[in-house]
Amino acid sequence: MLHRTRLAVQASFEPRPDVALSQIQAAAAIELPESDLFNDVYIATLHTHLLLMTNAAPEEVAAAARPVLRAAAGEEHETWPLSALRTNVAMAFRRAGRVGHAAELLDPRTEEPVSFLTWAEHSERVVLDALRGRHEAAARRIEELSAVPFDTGLGNLVETTEVFAEADLWGGRAQAAYDRAVDLVHTCAPTDASGWLAGLLVLAARAAADLAPSGPPTAREQLLGTVLGLRDEAVDDPFEPLPADRVRSALASSWTAETLRLSGRAEVETWVAAARRWDRLTRPHEAAYCRWRAAEVALRTGQGSAARSLLQRARHDAREHVPLLALIAATA
Repeated sequence: MLHRTRLAVQASFEPRPDVALSQIQAAAAIELPESDLFNDVYIATLHTHLLLMTNAAPEEVAAAARPVLRAAAGEEHETWPLSALRTNVAMAFRRAGRVGHAAELLDPRTEEPVSFLTWAEHSERVVLDALRGRHEAAARRIEELSAVPFDTGLGNLVETTEVFAEADLWGGRAQAAYDRAVDLVHTCAPTDASGWLAGLLVLAARAAADLAPSGPPTAREQLLGTVLGLRDEAVDDPFEPLPADRVRSALASSWTAETLRLSGRAEVETWVAAARRWDRLTRPHEAAYCRWRAAEVALRTGQGSAARSLLQRARHDAREHVPLLALIAATA
């Protein structure tokens, strides 16, 4: 038992997600004469988290969680790690574009009021509601979650803030998304958590690019300076390529595309390159968003045929993403 748990703890400190994944899989494979649900949940939660980091298929994430969730089904008491484990499974399906399947897992569990123990599931429900076009419900749940004390480390806070900021953006609350992302980047940039900030930086750049056209003439330059400065604050570059971390490289492509959009120099090719990065990860909604942005640029620059092709592909990949589908339809 101790050896199995020690392997899991060792994996949690491994900077390379592929190496950490092999360590946690070795821990999970050790057969024990008696099960210890507490340790099983800990190992399964870390295992699914690492699978998410290495962009495993949702079925693989679900399979890693299934034995423990079945064992826990007969337990009377809910725990935060169990909630996080269920959330990881739902997140895997949502990232693969299967919003309906993720919602089937979490909707029944998030009808009761928010509590610390179910905080993770309610947080994921925020973005599921946003992707289904339920923006008022998402905003209300963010307020409810913000009123519940939650302190499980900066890593979890970064993930949660990404979810809230994405919901803000799809709900038309760009200023809220910008403020939320910028505040946490400032907090995390001088810490060891700086390497986890790639997603938040992309969202900050996206929110700033949405805000720039409605501001004064100097707004674009000021916002660009702030956003680029955020990356410079980080003690570890969040976009530095890492072995086996293809998600980081896709985020780096999106960062380039969003900062060019913010500067007023958006390019079709840059957005398409980012979309292809997300294609390789089977993340259809991110790819669809990039192709929609590419189509916007193509239309502005007289490339009507290219725009139609981009919008057709974006429409296909944006299935189950209600607000993105609406934007694609309006652009077409």
